[in-house]
Amino acid sequence: MNVAVTHLARRVFVVPIGMGLAVTAIVTLLGPPFLLVPPEIATAAIHFGLGWTVFVSVIALLLIWRRFTEHRYALRALALGSSAIEAEDVARLLRLPGYVVTVGIALGLLIPVALVSPLRPSIIDFQAATSFALFVFVLIATAALPLWVLIRDAVSRTLELVHPDVMQSLLAREPRPALLRRVVVRILVAVAMPVGFVAVGAALIAHAHVRRFDTASRERTAEAIAHVLEPAPSVPFAPGRAEAMRVARRLGFATRVSDDTLPYSLERDRDGLTSLTVPFDRGSASIRFADSQLTALTSADLLVGLAALALASLLAYAVGRSLASDLLRATERLGSLSTDEVLRGEPRSEPRVRWTVVRHLSAAIETLTQRFRIFAEAQERAIAAREAAERSRSLLFASVSHDLRSPLNAILGFTSLVSATPLTDGQRESLDVIERRGRELLVLIETILELARVEAGQLELFRTETSMASIIEQALAKARELTPGSRVAIEAEVAPDLPDIVADNRRLALALAALIGQTVRSRRERSTGEFRIQLRATRSMAGRIGIDIDFPAGALSTERIERLLRGEPDPSSHRRYSGLALGLSLSRAVIELHGGTLTVVRAGRTTRLRVEI
Repeated sequence: MNVAVTHLARRVFVVPIGMGLAVTAIVTLLGPPFLLVPPEIATAAIHFGLGWTVFVSVIALLLIWRRFTEHRYALRALALGSSAIEAEDVARLLRLPGYVVTVGIALGLLIPVALVSPLRPSIIDFQAATSFALFVFVLIATAALPLWVLIRDAVSRTLELVHPDVMQSLLAREPRPALLRRVVVRILVAVAMPVGFVAVGAALIAHAHVRRFDTASRERTAEAIAHVLEPAPSVPFAPGRAEAMRVARRLGFATRVSDDTLPYSLERDRDGLTSLTVPFDRGSASIRFADSQLTALTSADLLVGLAALALASLLAYAVGRSLASDLLRATERLGSLSTDEVLRGEPRSEPRVRWTVVRHLSAAIETLTQRFRIFAEAQERAIAAREAAERSRSLLFASVSHDLRSPLNAILGFTSLVSATPLTDGQRESLDVIERRGRELLVLIETILELARVEAGQLELFRTETSMASIIEQALAKARELTPGSRVAIEAEVAPDLPDIVADNRRLALALAALIGQTVRSRRERSTGEFRIQLRATRSMAGRIGIDIDFPAGALSTERIERLLRGEPDPSSHRRYSGLALGLSLSRAVIELHGGTLTVVRAGRTTRLRVEI
């Protein structure tokens, strides 16, 4: 599997686990000393939170695994270098970091919610639970930013494997202003969230110290009240005790004096109330009071946090707007790379950028522009050279076409005249060789000239309405001329219901004749066995006319025939087939100019040339 895809799969699962362990370690090690929570309460809160952490982590990993498996086909295609990936697959992959972070935060918030719910242990009072819950919430929210960055980095490396056309189509779906707004929002979140979390965390720590001092003060006050209520040894009932108890109750200290001597104790319950029992020489006093009169987070703390968050948001918005503006200028320059002004090297005003990374991007764009300019100049020179070569070739063929054909026609004409006079057998055999080679050379010259016209786009078809039977009859006659002396049997079968076609009957007949000639010549590859060619013209399933030329498979494989049809002569058969590749290449070109197709099929011991037109 590709390294980038493996890296993404590893990060999607390892990074959330690492972040969860980091948050758990920070809460365990730093929570109690920062929040000044008593050891027994801190231990109970940590054990309770660890249980919920394990439960939440399992659920989160299952949800992430389920979403990740939805991308397995796209990731497999990227790993194998396949282009079978759509823009929508890329869009879904881009949403993967957001999904992982959303799942992590949403399920992670269950831990602080459980801490302040009735499910918490009875030893944890509401104020301490709220402090722990806010601390855990700040850490979870703070870990969300690096979690998103790390997974987004892995996704970006994976997206480098996507074909540029797919990415371009994806970017074309969303307008440019929306993309720039997204940059501003991400900068805003990246700057404002840490500042807000630091402000809330600092407020929690400062407020924890204040609450700790207030709790200690109230405990000392309760002990002082207990000593006030203690009766003197010689007085059965201390004077002013009732008034002291009423004043203490108004201050939030509920007092009760008992004649039973109870041991000294200090107990806290989950409602944030403390029960202090102080023994006397005769009896004891019980005082019940709130740990602190301060809430877990005061309005002043919230105002400080909101002020810091607002200031950071304004700064982040200004930074995001500045970066987005520079990126917009760089994007506009990149989009103008293909314009004529840039390619001609006309001077352009340099955009003023404020960010170093965008300045480096602009420098890279300028380097790319220069390379485009060099490429465009080379391309223009190549186009001019090609046009000049085509003009020269057209002039050459126009000038030598008559000069090449006239001598050959003269030779063939005189050969016909001489063959009409009395000759010996040796002389007639020599004349036959001269005539056969002359006609082959004439066909070769005509083929070269026709191919030149095809390549130059100057081959004009003279279309007339004619029957398929007539074209096949001409093709068979021409094939016999191309293969004189061969004794190959050709069986032709033309369906009677074939419609007339509008075509250049001469060139189409020559194309079919070249194909038949190829089958005849392939007989030389066979030393033994019967060689028979079957030609059938029928109506195909698609309503077109299909012409099948079947012949026994010889040494020429279908791959070698395909190369010959593309004009690529086989080096092993170059001397044997000489101009065969040119003739077959011209045949395919003529058939395609008529809107037809030519394919080669191997079926057992038979090779079939299939023409549909």
